[in-house]
Amino acid sequence: MSLKNLTVKLLAELVTEIDKLSESDLEKIQTGDYSISLKLTKKKTTKESAELSEEKISNLLSELKRCADRESGQKFLMEKLKNKKQLETFARGIDIYFMKQDKVGKIRERIVEGIIGASLRSSAIQGA
Repeated sequence: MSLKNLTVKLLAELVTEIDKLSESDLEKIQTGDYSISLKLTKKKTTKESAELSEEKISNLLSELKRCADRESGQKFLMEKLKNKKQLETFARGIDIYFMKQDKVGKIRERIVEGIIGASLRSSAIQGA
C-alpha cells in the first residue's frame, strides 16, 4: 500500500472516530484539560461467528429441548452460543422475542424460558 493510500485510510478512520465523540467530549477537548490519544486494536471478525444456518439453529433447538431444567439450558447456551449476535440470530430463528437493548443474559433467559420453561409449565399442568 502506498504512503498516499495509507494516509487517506488513516485520516478516514480518524474522522470516523471523531464523529463518534459526544458534544461533551468535544467541549472537554476544547477546554484544553483533555487530550486525544490513539490506540491500535485488531478488528473483530464477527461475520463468521454470528452466522447460524437454519440447520444449525434446528440442531441447537432440539438439543436445548433435551435439557431437563432451566439451569442446564442456560449452561448449554453459554457453551454453544458465544456472543450476543449468535444469541440474537438463534432467538430470531426460533421466534423468541427480545429487545435490541437486552443484554446477553436477558436474551439467554428469554430463550430458555420460551423453550424449557414452556415445556416445564406444560408438564406441571398435565401432571396436576
